Amino acid sequence: MIKESKKKVDVHDVVGTGDTFLAALTLGYLKYGTIEKAIPLANKAAAIAVSHPGTYVLTERDVENLCD
Repeated sequence: MIKESKKKVDVHDVVGTGDTFLAALTLGYLKYGTIEKAIPLANKAAAIAVSHPGTYVLTERDVENLCD
């Protein structure tokens, strides 16, 4: 289950963040079966993406940490 948090992140670049959000939303929906549970995962994935310069592709480790 995804824990909700309201952590602030340093934004370096927003390029590709929407794609990251949508991909993680899809992953979360397939994993959890509800959009309500998928949204926090997508938000966390997007936060990771914006905290890196350029178009950041989440690593396998990033995804594993999101799904823990």
